Amino acid sequence: ERLYYRHDPRAAYKIAKRIYNADPFDLRIVPVYVASMLELKESHELFAVAHALVKSYPKHACSWFAVGVYYLLVRKFDAAQRYFHKSAKINPRFAPAWIGFGNAFAAQDESEQAMAAYRSASRLFQGSHLPLLYIGMEYLRTNNLPLAKHFFHGAKALCPHDPAISNELGVVALRQADYHNAIQFFNNVLELFQRLPEKAPLKLVCESSVSNLGHTYVKLGEFSKAAHYFQLALTIKPNDPSTRAALAAVYHVLGGSYLHKAIEYYHMSLAIRPNDSFAAEMLTRAIKDVLDIDDPFDFPHRTLPYIFDDDRRTSHEDNLHDATMRDASPIRRVVPLPGDLVHASCDIDQD
Repeated sequence: ERLYYRHDPRAAYKIAKRIYNADPFDLRIVPVYVASMLELKESHELFAVAHALVKSYPKHACSWFAVGVYYLLVRKFDAAQRYFHKSAKINPRFAPAWIGFGNAFAAQDESEQAMAAYRSASRLFQGSHLPLLYIGMEYLRTNNLPLAKHFFHGAKALCPHDPAISNELGVVALRQADYHNAIQFFNNVLELFQRLPEKAPLKLVCESSVSNLGHTYVKLGEFSKAAHYFQLALTIKPNDPSTRAALAAVYHVLGGSYLHKAIEYYHMSLAIRPNDSFAAEMLTRAIKDVLDIDDPFDFPHRTLPYIFDDDRRTSHEDNLHDATMRDASPIRRVVPLPGDLVHASCDIDQD
């Protein structure tokens, strides 16, 4: 459980699998085992385990929870909702079922139902920060920033060092145009990132905050700093098309000799996501800008203000700031931690 909450699903999976294989009758390990397979996208093994659990324990909440997690993984959200509901009906005090129920609703943008499920999980596991974090995410999705901020602070009080919470607080500050506080929150995650070992799994969780830091500097008009953080984000997650497109846009606005780099990164983004209309349109404009300049290397910092003009905001910023809406972890976790382990596992920056 501690490994799982330290964002190391691979290590948690190995230990949970060994325990499950040694004693399939000990169902206490099942939630973490199943949740780890969800994050690692081990769909075939998850299907087999869920099938075996339902066959052996048809009246146990864990069995139907595993089935719901499988359907959540394969993105059949209606089926996931049914099986999470069945799990919660068998054992109304089984908190992972309520969190999975909420995640299935959230995946379909059904925020009210998702928040109702998360509130049930919060009442059952008052020592866990996950339900509060996810309620805040739903309020953020509906742009209710004061309530989102309230729940994020509640989650932070329970687990001060989870990078996901600082990331979401930074997104709230960014939405409120409070750029300096946004930078502080994202820097909190960056400080944790810099203290981690080279191949620490938690580094992947920090990527969204590093990218969001770049978007914040874009808002402040500090494009050189923005480029630095987008480059850092690409060292963590090299094949992210949104970050490549954002870096290309920053090089584009710097103009001059950076135009060639902009074209290069637009091409890289489109190679990964060919249907990105923003990158395709901006690539065309970048090529036109190069042709309009006789010798672009004579103008190392020529600006191209139309990229960030107000009349372009709908077409540009909605795409450029997609990363600010991402969770810190690509898959929401489904297992709340027992209260006696919360603080020990949340002190992840001490490792």
